[in-house]
Amino acid sequence: MALEIINTLESRRAYEIARMPSALECSQLWSNPGDGFTDRGLSGGIGYVTHSHGDRGETYVWFHSDADKRKFLCARRAASDMLSLDVGWHYGKIARQITEWLGIRQRPLPAETHAVILPYWHYQYCRPVDLETAALYDMCGAYWQVASRCKSPLLYINPENDKIIWGCLTSEQEERWERLKEVVKAHKRLRLAIIGVNSVGWRQTPLRKVSTWYRGKPFSRPRTPTSLQPLALLTVRTSFELTQLAARDSAAWYSNCDSIMTEGNPPKYWDDCGIEYRTVATGPANVQALGAYRVGEYRTVPFDLMYQTETVRFTDAKTVSHPVYHEQVFA
Repeated sequence: MALEIINTLESRRAYEIARMPSALECSQLWSNPGDGFTDRGLSGGIGYVTHSHGDRGETYVWFHSDADKRKFLCARRAASDMLSLDVGWHYGKIARQITEWLGIRQRPLPAETHAVILPYWHYQYCRPVDLETAALYDMCGAYWQVASRCKSPLLYINPENDKIIWGCLTSEQEERWERLKEVVKAHKRLRLAIIGVNSVGWRQTPLRKVSTWYRGKPFSRPRTPTSLQPLALLTVRTSFELTQLAARDSAAWYSNCDSIMTEGNPPKYWDDCGIEYRTVATGPANVQALGAYRVGEYRTVPFDLMYQTETVRFTDAKTVSHPVYHEQVFA
């Protein structure tokens, strides 16, 4: 099997391919002695396969759509200009290069601390219902809005008393942090990747979900954890708290990640915290399950299938018992 190259990209031995190969196909691409490592990933509307052998390497990129390609190339160009570097060819790689460029060094948190700060990833709640009047609200760039409001990207969290200690940056680190916040405003997927790669660091992937091969055989190699894990975890935890409290305060029927659905009453809790949010849709609503709903003219893809089969699913909320981190971020 060979990759079908349809275009040579800008630099760094990168090529656009016609379709994304499966995991099995990737394991068979370079399986001879001396062929080195093969990595595969899908994220942010693009897929990539990297092949490295010695000091040489190539990247093969697949774009889900022309729009995804335009967004990625624009974000990559902005990152390259900011770093004065020919950056990588997928969002995760670029996010790690940006983290390195910031020059902030922190050790990853112990696993037990990680679990205390972030026991759940998203606040989710769903009660299937028909509403005559409803409104769907969504935080604008939730994660990056929270990260930008932090007093410093260098911070320490004490899980015993839920206190945040804000660290001091050097003048160069502060200048780069402010520049980063400005540059990535227009690039949502890159913003999410920065939070994503710093949230947990590299984890060993089970072989049943292998994404790395060495000479065609599944391979798990140690990775270096990222250095902004406390900031990333605080960002996700704070967004969780804000959604949990807004859903409770507004008597929401539906909530998922950074959005809530109410009977038309705006999320006053977000207003009180100075959170920017938008009204996604208003009108009669029908909720079937998480990710399956209709509000006015707005409807999700899973809604039609579940509505036709009269399938509904309830989701009970998992909450954090001490939602106090957002108070320190937005103080």
